[in-house]
Amino acid sequence: AEYMGANESVLDRMKTLHLKSMIEHKVLKRVRLGQVDDLIDSLRLMRSKMMVINKQDPFNLVSDVYKVELTEEMISDSVPRLIKGFSIEIILSRLHKFILDRLSLQDGDNPDGVFADFIQFYLGEQEDELTNSLPGFIDRSFQNKHVIQLFVLITLKIRC
Repeated sequence: AEYMGANESVLDRMKTLHLKSMIEHKVLKRVRLGQVDDLIDSLRLMRSKMMVINKQDPFNLVSDVYKVELTEEMISDSVPRLIKGFSIEIILSRLHKFILDRLSLQDGDNPDGVFADFIQFYLGEQEDELTNSLPGFIDRSFQNKHVIQLFVLITLKIRC
């Protein structure tokens, strides 16, 4: 069975895979796979944020080469500029997705790579202009090895 994409209904996908449902078919016909993906991403993000707040490591399976502390200059200048210039929830969701999709791979991206370049390539052409403009707000001093600590710092900052 070939994957039809985010607009395929859950019911149609289940039929393709010969799966039986215990939920009413009318509901499953209206729910799209893209919606399920977005829900899963949101729940994973919420879980990771809660783990950070509870002093746990949501990225324990990611190599330590991506867990380098931020410099004082990044903390005092670059992070506040990023937070003031862009939606915090969008920043966190894109950082989180990048960490899970790119840095958790066995052969993840170059830790010393300029994060703004990598995230621009990773985001590709998103549907919304706001997301496409994110790389322009990220200081070029941030490298891929700083992304996890950036996520942690922003998560803890908005909690206060």
